[in-house]
Order: sequence, then C-alpha cells, then structure tokens
Amino acid sequence: MDFLDSVGYIHVDHLDDPWGVPGSFQIGGTVFPRVLYVTPNNYIPYLTLQSKHAFSKNVVKNFASGVRLGEKEKVLVVRIEKRGLIIKFESGERGFVSSTRCSDDSSLSDHDISIKFKVGSTHTCRVLEYSGMDNMYICSMQE
Repeated sequence: MDFLDSVGYIHVDHLDDPWGVPGSFQIGGTVFPRVLYVTPNNYIPYLTLQSKHAFSKNVVKNFASGVRLGEKEKVLVVRIEKRGLIIKFESGERGFVSSTRCSDDSSLSDHDISIKFKVGSTHTCRVLEYSGMDNMYICSMQE
C-alpha cells in the first residue's frame, strides 16, 4: 500500500476484521491505518487497520473476555503458518502458538505440525501472555 509517498505493509493479522481476508480490498482504494512501527534500516512502515488496538484500553477488554493467563483453554486451529499456528478461542479472541511451542517433542517438523494440528481441529493450550501489539494471546501446546 502507498503510505505518505512510500510503501507500507499491513499483515493479514492487522486487517480491520482480524478473521478477514485481503481479497476484500480494491487496488487504489483508501484505508485509514495506524502506524505500528517503522523498520530502522529501510524506513518501511508496518500498519494496522484495527481501530481497537494497543493504543486504547484493549488489553483490559481482552482480559474481560474470559481468557485467563496461565490457564488451559480449548482452541480451534484457524491457520497454519511457517512460524506457527493461528488459533481461535471459544470467546472469539485470536491466539498464536509458535512452532517451537506446538509440542514437547522438539524434533517435530513443520510437516508433522501440519498433520497433528489440522485446520479446523480443536486442542487444549496454555495461555502464556497477551500481545498488545498483535492484539492476540501467545500460547503453548506443551505440557
């Protein structure tokens, strides 16, 4: 996207609908993003379209959703990425499980992870922390 006469990036996790898809936008369309950060070497801005973000009292809102740090929660696997799993809590909140935290078995490959954690499957994870920058919970499938 063009942003103040330069190029800016919006990751799919930072669309206005956190479960949305990029295909709903038109080339040349206008959006109103917020700057998350700018890379120091090449000055590329990374942006978010989410209006409720770390800049507001979103963290308090998320803790009121019923997802509790340190607790085990049932989650649905929504997407498998190279870096890990995007999950959805019963309350509708988003979460992320790093590929290194998908199992106690450290020899699990990306292929093994995609077989064990199929999109649409449900699992139990432990909630480790909340990322205000990404507006999601960081979780682990490890015991």
